Amino acid sequence: TEVHMPLKGLVNFDKEIQRLTKELQGLDRELTATLKKLSNEAFIRKAPPEVVDKAKVKQEELEHKKRKLKAGMQRIQEFSGP
Repeated sequence: TEVHMPLKGLVNFDKEIQRLTKELQGLDRELTATLKKLSNEAFIRKAPPEVVDKAKVKQEELEHKKRKLKAGMQRIQEFSGP
């Protein structure tokens, strides 16, 4: 069962977009650092396999969260209109 209700007036779309943008920027910084680590051949060679695996899982989780945030922002922008 889905429930639809008008959000105009209940949600400050501009503030929500600002919040999501800030969160997305933080995710981007964290994802960049993780990708940099994983592209470092010395890290891959010297780190225990479980540490490398943990970094790969973190990368996947960050990318998934980033996709969800972007989709959420897009929905909010559609709801808020021009």
